[in-house]
Amino acid sequence: MVLFRYLREEIEVDQLEIKSAQGNYQVYFTDNVRDAKSQFDRYEATHFIIDRKVYEAHQQALDSLINGSSIYFIEATEETKTLAGVAELSTWLQGNGANRSSRLVAIGGGITQDLVTFTSHVYYRGIPWLFFPTTLLSMCDSSIGAKCGINLNEFKNQLGVFQSPHAVFTCMQFLESLPDFHISSGYGEILKLYLTGGDWDLLENLQSALQSGLRTPNLRELIKTSLKIKKGIIERDEYESDLRRVLNYGHTFGHSLEKVTNHEIPHGLAVAWGMDLINFIAVKRNLLSERRFLEIREVIKNKLPFQLRSSVSPEDLIEGARKDKKTDKTGVNLIFLNDLGSLEIKKVSFDERLFQEISDYLKNHNVYAGR
Repeated sequence: MVLFRYLREEIEVDQLEIKSAQGNYQVYFTDNVRDAKSQFDRYEATHFIIDRKVYEAHQQALDSLINGSSIYFIEATEETKTLAGVAELSTWLQGNGANRSSRLVAIGGGITQDLVTFTSHVYYRGIPWLFFPTTLLSMCDSSIGAKCGINLNEFKNQLGVFQSPHAVFTCMQFLESLPDFHISSGYGEILKLYLTGGDWDLLENLQSALQSGLRTPNLRELIKTSLKIKKGIIERDEYESDLRRVLNYGHTFGHSLEKVTNHEIPHGLAVAWGMDLINFIAVKRNLLSERRFLEIREVIKNKLPFQLRSSVSPEDLIEGARKDKKTDKTGVNLIFLNDLGSLEIKKVSFDERLFQEISDYLKNHNVYAGR
């Protein structure tokens, strides 16, 4: 059994240090881009890779950072984070004189981050990069930990590397232009980290904060707490050899759902759905109490609602799981929640039992079924 218990120190500073074998780095928290500039200027950035929509929404603020440097705009779609996307960005870097003394800056969400992380790792065998996360999902989770994944064919995150940023700048200003749809998605990963953190008070705090709506005044603190939980895990297991694997909770079938629905559902809500499905399976296998399953389900159902339009079959979900990086010839390693803060990694075969459990869930218990 893998057990992680959140350490309840308060986060009082607007800066968080992440320890990494590749070099420690800082996460800076500011209200806006202007307040981040004094720290950012120390890093002498040279090439900017920016989500085009983010630039259009925040052009004036971003131009003060860019200050005439070269810009590569991307469309933040799953088709961008591929080997073809890496090749296109690398060709642009080469044409714009990027070398090992260059510093890349990623400004965008998880797709932008994955593309730049992978490219910075392989271009000239590694060049520094900085990150301005612009989605709640990337702010609360993926911005730390060094891990990235790019897609191969139609399957998510089949290729990946570990490449730590030199700094992360979390500016709340970017969330002002983010649609509620994507704010809600970010809460899926916050919920995952709060369940992993293992404290019922955390879950109650999340529900209480959401009483005032998705854009709660407490959102900055929710992000900090999520990162503090993840920091405690990745600093113990940066390269996912053991403990860090619990952060894949909800992701195996969540990724399958994304593929089956052609990304109709955003990643964070797919993870929330994946957690609900795996919790249902855990109840069936006496790994999780039904009471705890229903408590968590109420948070997903009431605070993170979504209605699937696409039809989903057990065959589709299992086929997606077969391509998961946690799968081998004997089955797939699934992350089960035993209780808050207590997670277990178990090998599960692709057998009739799993098929029937998924079938039962889809037919009778699907939290995102059309209603």
